[in-house]
Amino acid sequence: MNQSLYPSLPVLMVDDEAQALDSFETVLLFASINNIIRCQDSRDVMGLLSSQEIEVMLLDLSMPHISGEELLSLVTRDFPEVPVIIITGLNDVETAVTCMKSGAFDYMVKPVEKSRLISGLKAGH
Repeated sequence: MNQSLYPSLPVLMVDDEAQALDSFETVLLFASINNIIRCQDSRDVMGLLSSQEIEVMLLDLSMPHISGEELLSLVTRDFPEVPVIIITGLNDVETAVTCMKSGAFDYMVKPVEKSRLISGLKAGH
C-alpha cells in the first residue's frame, strides 16, 4: 500500500535524547504527520538542510557538540525559509526572547502539550 507523506516536505526533529524524539514522533504520527526526519546529532543538521528541503524544524537547545542556540543562528542565516520551533526544558524568559530575536518561529517548553505542538507545526508551514 502506497501511503502518501504529509506534509510534502519533512519535519526535521533535532534532539540528542531518543526518548524525546520518540515522544514527538508519536504525537506527530497521531496527527497524521508522517514525513519525519529524526536527528540526534546536532553536527548533522547543516548537512541535512543542505541536501534536503525541510517544511519545519523542531530544535532542542541543550545538546552536546553544537548547542541549539548556535544551530538556530546558523539555520536562520543559511536557511531563512525554514521555520524553527524551539522545544526545550529551559523555561527561561531571557532564553526565549533571545531565540525569538534570533529568528525562531516559536518557543515551547517540555513537556509540550500535544495540541500546542501540532498547532505550532501547522502554523509553521
